[in-house]
Amino acid sequence: MTSASTTERGTVAGLDALLFGTLILVAGTVLIVNLWSVVETRTALDAATREYLRTYTASADGPTAAVRADAAARTVLEQRGTPLRSLQIDPPEVARFGPCEPSRVQLNATVPAVRLPFLDDLGATVVSVSATELIPPHRELAPGPSHDRDATPCAP
Repeated sequence: MTSASTTERGTVAGLDALLFGTLILVAGTVLIVNLWSVVETRTALDAATREYLRTYTASADGPTAAVRADAAARTVLEQRGTPLRSLQIDPPEVARFGPCEPSRVQLNATVPAVRLPFLDDLGATVVSVSATELIPPHRELAPGPSHDRDATPCAP
């Protein structure tokens, strides 16, 4: 005959395992959400960088190119639903705008960690994307004051 104390021997260990398993599940979910937000931000910045350079290199002069390209990059981010309050755009040098001139842009954004009610600050990740593209050489452009035709990659 078994007594009541011998039939409940594994109950406490079972509850501890369930609590520990729940803690691991919650921590893993937070980690995956943080990683996904970084990947999503990287993808959005990549699309915005491409659109920035496409618009910049298709413009007729430097000042117009800078304004249009900035607006194009921000529009892409808005359309993707990526709210980046900490977006920084490091534009190409407008004074060097001209045919066959390399245009390099860098976009930086800070992705905050997932906020939990019982933890104050989990930190943030800075995501940075840069790209370079040549301005087409066979178009009518108004070159910038620092553009040197003989120093470009297409120089004769």
